[in-house]
Parts: sequence; C-alpha cells; structure tokens
Amino acid sequence: MLPGEWAIAIGNPLGLNNTVKVGIVSAVGRPSSEVGVPQKRVRFIQTDAAIIPGNSGGSLLNASGEANGINTAIRMNAEGLGFAIPIEIAARIADQLVAHGSAAHPYIGVRMVTLTPGLTMELELSSGFELDLGVESGVAVVQVDDGSAAD
Repeated sequence: MLPGEWAIAIGNPLGLNNTVKVGIVSAVGRPSSEVGVPQKRVRFIQTDAAIIPGNSGGSLLNASGEANGINTAIRMNAEGLGFAIPIEIAARIADQLVAHGSAAHPYIGVRMVTLTPGLTMELELSSGFELDLGVESGVAVVQVDDGSAAD
C-alpha cells in the first residue's frame, strides 16, 4: 500500500458485525514510537479509515480487495488515525504459530530513547551526578529488564 491509495477496514466495532469503513492510506512505515507503542518495534500502515475498538484483528484491504494489513491500533488523542500491521509481518507470525504453536520475537531486554540535543541536556541535568554524554544524537539505554539477555 502507498500513501493516497484507498484503504478498506473490515471489523466488528462495538459488536456490530461485518462493518466496512473506507478511507485512504495516510502513511506507511510509521514507527511504533510515533503510534504510542514504542516497545512493539513494528512499522505500521496509517489510515484514516475508521479503526475503532472491535476492528482490531480485521483486515485492511486495498481497492482490489487484497489484504494489506491487520487493523491494530488507534491514537486515543487523535480522532481519525488508525494503524494496521503490514500483512507480511502478520503472515510471518501466523506461519510460526501454525508450525510451532508460538511466535518467536527477538528480545534483548532494554528500553531505549532516541537522543536529541534537548533530551541529552535533560538527562545530563537530571541524573543526580555529573554526567556528560558527549553526544547529541543516537540512542540511550534508559532501562534494562531483570532476567533479560541485557541483564
């Protein structure tokens, strides 16, 4: 799917079976951090086709009726923005579930933030001790999960 193409969201919002909503693809490759789920590490398809509670798990189709995504998320603070997982990712996970009964996800066990000059300054000032990161771009590890590979 490309921005500007038709998007058809199918689902069961609010228990209303077989509901179809139409819109356009607003963006592709939207990082999970911009969608509000930074821990997911998925690049989403963004659409203005109404994806509301109950539509999750339904198909996001193109104008030819081909499944291009799985309706997944909405931004609560931004009416009219819906997000779908690209079908390639959903198909890969489905294949793993069928073959192995579970899906494997790479997991190191760290939470990172993208450094900006402002965040670098904030981290240096709020650390409680003298800290000079020496960089204004890149990523900083801000949390390590207990028992993870990073731990």
